[in-house]
Amino acid sequence: MAVMAAAVLLTLVLVVDGGAKIRAGNRADIAATEAARAAVLAVGPRGSDSGMQARLAVAAAKAYLAKDGVQGSAVILGPGRVQVAVQATERGPISGHPFTVTRTAVAALLVGVETGEQP
Repeated sequence: MAVMAAAVLLTLVLVVDGGAKIRAGNRADIAATEAARAAVLAVGPRGSDSGMQARLAVAAAKAYLAKDGVQGSAVILGPGRVQVAVQATERGPISGHPFTVTRTAVAALLVGVETGEQP
């Protein structure tokens, strides 16, 4: 009986704390996607100074991440393309173990009414 109770308790901890890891992954994924989108939209389709565009894009991504309360970084991949990597942490409600998950998203600005084209 004691072995059965221990097995049930262990299963409960794994399921509930596993949910914390899933929540951390979802949070990181959403934050990375939205920060990449914010970065691409901040620079727009045209710009004269690529260094200024890069600074604007990175600042927009970091502002979004700060507002969302997660850590991350942004990298300019090319004209109208930004990659954002995010780390989110959630603690398991039973074990208290921190689960840190990293997710990456790339956003590309497409310009056009009917079909998008790279700027």
